[in-house]
Amino acid sequence: MSYAIAICYVLADATDKGLKAENVAIAAEVDQAKVGQEHEKNPQFEAAIAAADTLVWQGLASVIIPGYTINRIVWAAKKLSESDAVSKLPPMAKKWAPTLVGLSCIPFIVHPIDTGVTMLLENTIRHLY
Repeated sequence: MSYAIAICYVLADATDKGLKAENVAIAAEVDQAKVGQEHEKNPQFEAAIAAADTLVWQGLASVIIPGYTINRIVWAAKKLSESDAVSKLPPMAKKWAPTLVGLSCIPFIVHPIDTGVTMLLENTIRHLY
């Protein structure tokens, strides 16, 4: 269910960014027409580029990479909680510790993931547009 919510957020954000880019391009087109200049940007193309860029960025930074990262953190915490190194933990702590570790890591992984995804896109697909 949480992935469904995250994907809905990604789609909504991509739609919003696309519509805003289209409105900016239309406003620029109107402004340039008032002074007799030709407008070279297609509003629908600008909307598609903005929406696609947002879809890729948000898909990676909000769904795929955090989901995988937290999954691996929880997996490692579960292995550790089941090991002999922490055998003195009560059963309830062993059960909930991996989830709590995963949740507690979220604030620390957001900025590095966002920065990494931005750098990835700047050095790959953003060169195309």
